[in-house]
Amino acid sequence: MVLFLIALQACVWKPGAAPQGEKRTSPYIVADVFQAFYTSVPNPEFVFGLPISPLQRRPDGTWVQYFEKAVFVTDATEQVRLEPLGKRFRIPGEPYLTHAQRGPHCRTYPTGYAVCYAFLEVYLKYNGERIFGMPISGIETDGLQIFQDFENARLLFRFEAPERIVVADLGRMALEQDMGGLPPGGPVHSPRKPEKLQLQVQVNTPEVAPGETLIVTLLALDQNMKPVEGLDITVELFAEDGFSLGVQHVGATDAHGLLQFGLQAPQDHPGRLYLEARARYNGHLYIARRMFRVSYP
Repeated sequence: MVLFLIALQACVWKPGAAPQGEKRTSPYIVADVFQAFYTSVPNPEFVFGLPISPLQRRPDGTWVQYFEKAVFVTDATEQVRLEPLGKRFRIPGEPYLTHAQRGPHCRTYPTGYAVCYAFLEVYLKYNGERIFGMPISGIETDGLQIFQDFENARLLFRFEAPERIVVADLGRMALEQDMGGLPPGGPVHSPRKPEKLQLQVQVNTPEVAPGETLIVTLLALDQNMKPVEGLDITVELFAEDGFSLGVQHVGATDAHGLLQFGLQAPQDHPGRLYLEARARYNGHLYIARRMFRVSYP
C-alpha cells in the first residue's frame, strides 16, 4: 500500500493546486426536486460538485440539472437518476497495476474489474454502486494521471487531495457538449412549486455582425403578472461550446419591470451565442436564456 502511494505520488503531483478549504460558491442552487438525492451522500460537493446550470426541462419531459461532476435527471414521477457520464466519456488508458488485483485492498465486481486501495476506500465511503455505478475499467494511466472509470464517474488519484482521490469534472464536460441543446429562454422553477417570478429576455435581432451592438430587453413579472421593480440583473455570455465570454452586472429593473441595455457582439466568436440573465427573487435564483447568432457580413 505504501509503495503504491509513493509510485502514484511521483506520477500525478502537480504544482499550483488550489488551496484546501477554499470556500467556493455558485450562482445556481440545487433544484428542489434534486435536494434529497444531492444530500443523501456525505460531502455532496466532493461527489457531485456545485450546480453549474439551472433546472431545465428536456423535450421528452424529463428534468435535468448539471453539476460539476454529475448530471441529475428525473422523470414525471420525480424518480432521480444519474446519467452514465463515465461510459459517455470513457477514454481507455494503459493498465497501471499489472499484478493480479486480489487481496485485502481490492474487491472485484461483476463487471470483472477490481477496485483497489484509495479508490476502493472512496468507492465504499460514498455508496459505491448507487452513486458511481459499477467499475468499467481497472486502474489506468494516460501518462499524466492515474484514474479508474465507473459507469457514472471517473475517479482520479491526487496525492495532495485529502482522500487521495477526486471525482473528475465530467458534468462540466457534459454541459459544454450539450450547451447547444439546452432550451433557450424561460424561467427556472421546480416542478414541485409554482413559479414566483417570470423573467423574460428579448433581443432586437436574432443575428448580428461581429462588433455590432445588440439591444437586450429584460422583463420581470411576479406570480400575479405585476412588474417587479429594482430586480438586480447579471448577465453572462456563452459561446456555442459552453465557454464563458464574460459576466456583467447590467443594472436593475424599473417601475415597469423593464431593463434595457446594449451588448456588443464579440469580434472573435462567430456562430451561436447564448445570453443568460440571472436574478434573485425571494431568495431563489431565476435564469432566462436567449440565443442569437454572430455572422460575418
